[in-house]
Amino acid sequence: MLRFYPHHEGTSELWGVDINAMHINWCQLNLRPPFSFATTTTAPHLPFEDGYFDLIYSGSVFTHISDLADAWILELRRVVRKGGYLYITIHDRRTVEVLLTKYKDHPLFTEFVGLVRSFCERTRVLSQNYAYFTILADPISQVLYNEQYLVRKWSQWAEVLSITPEAHYHQAALVLRK
Repeated sequence: MLRFYPHHEGTSELWGVDINAMHINWCQLNLRPPFSFATTTTAPHLPFEDGYFDLIYSGSVFTHISDLADAWILELRRVVRKGGYLYITIHDRRTVEVLLTKYKDHPLFTEFVGLVRSFCERTRVLSQNYAYFTILADPISQVLYNEQYLVRKWSQWAEVLSITPEAHYHQAALVLRK
């Protein structure tokens, strides 16, 4: 995603991080300069000072964090400056609806659609009041949130400015400000 972000020489410092060292190595070999990269772990710690960034884009990350989502949102909050923004995508209730209708035959999502359909039929989770549920285990887990629960919870740490359903295919996007 980083390579598509507008960049003007000398005006900003852009970093990409991932837990997959092979992906980071490719980025370091092919996209550096102008971008910088670091391999991280699933533990909520980033190698940056407090308030280091103006904007953090976290696309399709919280969709896979089943156990430490609160710790990770606090870590992102730590490294974004006061008044800075977090752009985070999640799977929400609408995700399930569009996967089972609009994207049911989309070749990119065939396996995911099958997982979601099977899990929802087996557990009937959508008829229950849930905060979130997880299909599979970390680091390949698929986490689906009740967006109202998430907004209530994360609002204690940052101002939730917007939620956009289907911002990235089936994922909703939340924009938060510290």
